[in-house]
Amino acid sequence: MKYINEPKPIGNKYDLMHHNTPSYASTVVTWDCSKMGKTTFNRVVNWLQSGVARYSRGEAASMYEEVRKRFEIPEYVVRNGSSNKNAAGGYLFWEHATPQLMQALNIVYKTEQTIVRMENAQKVISWMPWYLKAEELTNTDRGYLYLQNEHDLTEVQRCVSEIVDSPVIKARREQAVEFVKSGGKLQFTWR
Repeated sequence: MKYINEPKPIGNKYDLMHHNTPSYASTVVTWDCSKMGKTTFNRVVNWLQSGVARYSRGEAASMYEEVRKRFEIPEYVVRNGSSNKNAAGGYLFWEHATPQLMQALNIVYKTEQTIVRMENAQKVISWMPWYLKAEELTNTDRGYLYLQNEHDLTEVQRCVSEIVDSPVIKARREQAVEFVKSGGKLQFTWR
């Protein structure tokens, strides 16, 4: 009997998991930029060029996130809170913050903290959310802040733009765009 050493195609995505279960199994998953659809491709390229992703889920967001990490492009999210209590809250996220950005973030943090304290002072039970209990924000490497109120984020946005448009980050973004446009491949290895 002749042994055939050709790859067996996997038709069901769950079979991939089942075939990887034994301790002797290993797999390499490849994300091929040349196989992205037109919409996904355009979104990833536009987001890399601008330094800002518009969505956090879906194929384009997954590809953008992985390319961003591989090219060491920091991520920043600046979404303001709202004065409408029924609207979704705001969110600030940062990686590798400069001292100027941390100063701007701390001003927003202290303002949010004060507003919550003032609102709670009128209630019988004084309550402070866990993310507002520290005296100030100190994590410059990676951090986030929820905003339940509307703030002037002009200085935060200026500091983020300064980082995203810096020559080093801009060069990384251009390399990432070229990688995607040239049909680069990202590989993930299991065991």
